[in-house]
Amino acid sequence: MDTLIEKKLEKLSGTAISDAQKLRDKIEKELEEERKTRITSKEDEFLANAYMEIQKNISQIQKEDNEKVLHADMAARKELLLKREAIIDRVFLEAEKRIEEYVKTDAYKESLKEKIKSAISELGEGRKVVYLTEADALVFDKSLPAELELVSEEGFIGGVKVINKDTDVAVNYSYYELLNEQRAGFLHKSGLSLS
Repeated sequence: MDTLIEKKLEKLSGTAISDAQKLRDKIEKELEEERKTRITSKEDEFLANAYMEIQKNISQIQKEDNEKVLHADMAARKELLLKREAIIDRVFLEAEKRIEEYVKTDAYKESLKEKIKSAISELGEGRKVVYLTEADALVFDKSLPAELELVSEEGFIGGVKVINKDTDVAVNYSYYELLNEQRAGFLHKSGLSLS
C-alpha cells in the first residue's frame, strides 16, 4: 500500500509542483510585462520631459537671438538718425550763417523796408507793433502806423515780426521763423523727422 500512497503522493506532489511552476511562470510573466510597461511609461515620461526642456531652451535661444537682432537694429537706426540729424544741423547752420551775412547787405535793408510795410498793411486796422533787432531798427520808417519794439538778436537773426495788438494776429517775416519752417518742412518731406 505504501507504494500506492507513495505513487499518489508522487503524482499529487508532481501536480502541485507543476501547478506551482505554472503559477510561478505566470506571475513572472505578469511581473515582466508590468516591469516593461513601467519602464516604457518612464521612458515616455523622460522623453516628454526632455522634449519640453529642449523646446523651452530653443524658445529661450530664439528669444535671446531676436532681442539681440532688435537691439542691434535699434542701435543702427539710432546711429543713422544721429548722423542724419548732424547733417541737417550743419546744413541749417550754414543757411543761418548765410542769412547773417545777407542781413549786413544793402539789398537786405531795402527788402526789410518792403516787408515791414507789407506786414503792416496785411494786418489791417488796429494798434500794430513792429519787432526788429537793434541793427534793423535803423531802417524803420517812423511815419508808418505802428510802434517799434526792439528784440534780442538771439533767436531773431533778421527780418520782421508785426503783431496787431487789437486783433492778436501776427505776421512773421523773421528769418529765424522762416528757417525753422523750412527745417520742419524738410524733415517732414524727407521722412527724417524723429516725431
